[in-house]
Amino acid sequence: MDRRRLGHLLTGLRRVPHIQVIRIACRSLVTDPRGVDQGLVDLLRVHQDLRAGRPVEVALHCNHPDEISAPTIDKLVLLREQGIHVYNQTVLLKGINLDAQVMLQLLRGLRAYGVETYHLYFGGPVQGMDHQRPTLEAALALKTAIRRQATGRLNPHLIVTTRLGKVELGVDGWIVERESDGRHVWLRTPYTLQTFQQVDPEFELPADARLDGHGQVIIRYQDGPQ
Repeated sequence: MDRRRLGHLLTGLRRVPHIQVIRIACRSLVTDPRGVDQGLVDLLRVHQDLRAGRPVEVALHCNHPDEISAPTIDKLVLLREQGIHVYNQTVLLKGINLDAQVMLQLLRGLRAYGVETYHLYFGGPVQGMDHQRPTLEAALALKTAIRRQATGRLNPHLIVTTRLGKVELGVDGWIVERESDGRHVWLRTPYTLQTFQQVDPEFELPADARLDGHGQVIIRYQDGPQ
């Protein structure tokens, strides 16, 4: 992003009284670490006031331990030493990181430089990505293996992004039904109809969602490749 435009956006956001945390999500630390220089860090710090509860955070997007290169490490250290919090979100990709030892190497490698573990995203049903999309069963098995071998703070939240919102699989959402085609499941979500109607009173559930006996929304979801 253009540095001047970023500064303009940050300045505008800081004029909004109820905005506290500003999160900047990017892969620049991995793909172009040279662009994360002292000038950028100074820009972020200008808009951070921790005593007022108004931090600026960077959400790293690192998917494999090979992406923790020496230039990336230098910039992670630069951000952390100057008070900018960094956390990581990873997309689960078959053939890339669908392996407990690979994932643990990634998470431990990032933690060594002060990067917090956050979300492990189950890749959505995007056209052209079938060859790298695992199954929910494989994702849960990986999460169990990580939990077995790592401390709690190193364990990511396994997130499934549905059309109605995020579901943390195994925590506030789970599979309640599997269709006979073997490719679709129904996921319980943490949401109720009132969740959405508080924002839009005319909201109605889409055709691929319904309420269970407790008033929770369950939604149809494609599991694994098409």
